[in-house]
Amino acid sequence: MNSPHEVNTARPGWKRICAVWLLATAFFAIAAATTPAQSEPAHTPKPVAPPLDIVVPTDPTAFKAGGKWHLVYELQVANLGKW
Repeated sequence: MNSPHEVNTARPGWKRICAVWLLATAFFAIAAATTPAQSEPAHTPKPVAPPLDIVVPTDPTAFKAGGKWHLVYELQVANLGKW
């Protein structure tokens, strides 16, 4: 063989091997072409914890009213996610 692309026709059974390889390649190509495409985009998993931005602008304040202690505080919560 002078060229690396030449087939050694002196080897017995080479035609059968080539035919089997060609049929297998054609089968997988047809199977891949007929597989239905996904109708939905890939699922994006939800995060473990919600993406929140929580700010405490002033310190909590305790006061006594009606014989009980109360705690007053302000929270600013912003949802940064799309869920």
